[in-house]
Amino acid sequence: RRNIPFRRLSSGHYGRELNALVRPREPDRAVDRLLVASLIEARSCERFRLLSAHIRNRDVELADFYAGLFESEERHHTTYVQIAEHFQARDAVRDRLDQLSAKESEIIAKGSSLARMHS
Repeated sequence: RRNIPFRRLSSGHYGRELNALVRPREPDRAVDRLLVASLIEARSCERFRLLSAHIRNRDVELADFYAGLFESEERHHTTYVQIAEHFQARDAVRDRLDQLSAKESEIIAKGSSLARMHS
């Protein structure tokens, strides 16, 4: 309806580098995969909230669309952490999330030449 052609994008470094941090042995692997998914969803959540607020005065329909995506992503990222706590103790999961978050900050600081909505 908006006449925007869809095209396939090459994968970005953000998701690839986060996934490279996943430890190889279970249950660490399962926990890390869930926490990486949580981080990716959390960043998407932030982007959708910012986009919704940014365009609210110019395009209410699109702003509402992004707000709806924000609400969905908000539920996802917390759910992944809760599931990880079924594999390991809460403190261990939270410590690992802190470690991965620190690495994520380094990855984000590299920037990217192509803006992305999700990983």
